Amino acid sequence: MNPNPIISIPVKASTALVAHRRVKVGTGAKVEYAGASDTSIGTVLQDCDATVPDRAQAAVHLRGNGINYVTYGTATALTAGDELVGAANGKVTKGSSSPIGVALEAATADGDIIRAILY
Repeated sequence: MNPNPIISIPVKASTALVAHRRVKVGTGAKVEYAGASDTSIGTVLQDCDATVPDRAQAAVHLRGNGINYVTYGTATALTAGDELVGAANGKVTKGSSSPIGVALEAATADGDIIRAILY
C-alpha cells in the first residue's frame, strides 16, 4: 500500500487535463484521461497543461485512498449512494455494471463535481 495518497507524475505531451477527472498512466509513463473502460489510477487535483513547463506535472490523488472529487458526465440525476462507472474524458456516470466507486453526494448535470469513494 502506498502511504502517500497523492503523487506527482508528468502529463502526456500536448495534453491539458482538467481538475477532478480520472486519469490513467499512458504511453511513456505519463498521465492522460481515463476512458470509459480504462482503469484509472486516481483523479487530478488541479488543471494541468503539458505545454506549460510549470504545469506539466499532475498531482494525482490515488484511488482507494479516501474520498476523491470526481466530475460527473451526464445529465441523468445521481443520488448519494449510487454506484459509479467510468465515462469518457475522465468523467464518471451512474451505473452498476463493473462499478468503480460510489457517490457520496448527488449530481444533476454534466460537469458537476462531487465527492466519491473510488475502489
